[in-house]
Amino acid sequence: MASLLATRHAEVVLTPANYDSRSVEWGEPWMYESPAYWIARAKDMAFAEQRDDLYCLGDSLAEEVVACLLGGFGVTYELNVAAFHAVRGAGLISAEVSPDPTEVLD
Repeated sequence: MASLLATRHAEVVLTPANYDSRSVEWGEPWMYESPAYWIARAKDMAFAEQRDDLYCLGDSLAEEVVACLLGGFGVTYELNVAAFHAVRGAGLISAEVSPDPTEVLD
């Protein structure tokens, strides 16, 4: 059965500039965490009628990246949300913010 499923999946060769090429199994939309799954999820979210249908904390890509970076193994959802709101409330998520490295290290 596994070999039958494996033959159905396309393999995509990625060749980014300045990196070695590698093969990635594309998968199917029903295969969790496969590239095909995430493409299907993105398409579904594009048609979401209300913001409540989306799982977003932020209002921009930058804010979503910060929310992801604040979360991680062992970090609870509640702590992540509280940290995200504190960082956003302090005005630290902005293209205009460019902290001095010495201030960050202190």
